[in-house]
Amino acid sequence: PRRRALREGRMHSVEYSLPVNGEEKWIEGSVSPMSSNSVLWIARDITDRKRAEEEKTKLVAEIEKQRQRLKNVVSNVPGVVWEAWWQPDGTQRINYVSDYIETMLGYTVEEWLAVPDFWLAIIHPEDKKEATRVGEESFASGAGNTQRFRWLAKDGRPVWVESNWVVIKDEEGRPAGLRGVTVDISERKRAEEELSFQKSLLESQTEASIDGIITAAKDGKILSYNQRFVELWSLEKEVLDSQSDR
Repeated sequence: PRRRALREGRMHSVEYSLPVNGEEKWIEGSVSPMSSNSVLWIARDITDRKRAEEEKTKLVAEIEKQRQRLKNVVSNVPGVVWEAWWQPDGTQRINYVSDYIETMLGYTVEEWLAVPDFWLAIIHPEDKKEATRVGEESFASGAGNTQRFRWLAKDGRPVWVESNWVVIKDEEGRPAGLRGVTVDISERKRAEEELSFQKSLLESQTEASIDGIITAAKDGKILSYNQRFVELWSLEKEVLDSQSDR
């Protein structure tokens, strides 16, 4: 640095370490030309600063490691993990949504993050009013909730989902946002509807039968019966109902 400072006629800085009493010390020095053959050398101990920088570098690396680990965990969740914060104008700013949103609905993460209340904009028109009411009441009360509704995928098809969330609170305990997971329950919904249809069909056929039909559990408790059974045996429905789950 001395020769370079004399040659170029300007100040130069340098950092270096050296052992002092068995401990590494970091020094920052500046060399300024004073004349054609002399320089001014100023040095200061920057060991504490260097250690702080090293700790910061380690902390940043650890945070990134944990962030990547969390991302890997979230990427294996068969649903959309999200976080939203309420804004002064009453809208919700989505500040995080997992990549699974593209798998489930076809929208990119960027599309979700760019538009406030995007989740609400794509709710099926028939479900929007109720979804809005439940979400607002949950936020105001500070209590989490679970709700089913239909989202419209990017290709226009309706997708039944179940959303589970908790309310995020600020330092003073006031509601500030929501955090949750929304899963595709379309197959479950279809199965439930099919089961309901089959049950309704069976009940209709049973009631329309010319035969008296009754079902009972192993302990003799009556599970169901049709009107024809009552007529054939001239029974009082109140007696049957007192022993029935019907």
